[in-house]
Amino acid sequence: MRWLVVLVAVGSGCYSPQLAPCTVRCADRTACPDELTCGADLYCHDAGDAAACPVNLDLTIDGNGAGRVESDPPGVDCTSSSSGTGCDEIPFAVGTTITLSESHSSGNQFGGWSGDACVGSTARTCAFTITTAMTINARFD
Repeated sequence: MRWLVVLVAVGSGCYSPQLAPCTVRCADRTACPDELTCGADLYCHDAGDAAACPVNLDLTIDGNGAGRVESDPPGVDCTSSSSGTGCDEIPFAVGTTITLSESHSSGNQFGGWSGDACVGSTARTCAFTITTAMTINARFD
């Protein structure tokens, strides 16, 4: 005789009985499992769960120069010589307005923004509202 044991962890917000919170996506409007519904954040949610799942911002830096990008609200703190923490998969709540600010090192220039927001801008700041996962690039020359 074989036994099947199913463990379900219950937490707050973004609850899914099958998987860890905020992992069942319905972004392409495919159906969620029967007991879940597709939320405005494009994740499947249990009935009564209105908490939005966070979305990630990735920041990349390229070019031959040196500089730093920080965000308001805090989360992004990325330099031309760093990656990982402060640059990759920084979670923000859906609908958050984020302002990225560059500071280039002495003798270097800011080349501009590209990616999912502020494309082509060479302004020192880039402001946008995050509604889905995004990647933004800053160039230092």
